[in-house]
Amino acid sequence: MQKLCYYAQAWYCALYDGSPLFSDEIQAWVHGPVIPSIYPVYAGYKWSTIPKADFDASALDEKLTDVLDAVYNTYGELSGG
Repeated sequence: MQKLCYYAQAWYCALYDGSPLFSDEIQAWVHGPVIPSIYPVYAGYKWSTIPKADFDASALDEKLTDVLDAVYNTYGELSGG
């Protein structure tokens, strides 16, 4: 999940003139990129599947959903390793 967030940030910046998707810091940890502010929320899942969130995606703008869909379709089925 952390890597998907990292790729979403990179794609968004690349597609939209360097504008960041989010302002949180991304750190380089031993096993890959980590966003410390969300790490404790998902750390307990370890290598288990993270359950799908229940939220209204219609509140997101089209640029954001396009990037998130593209990143997930490209990398979502890959392992985190």
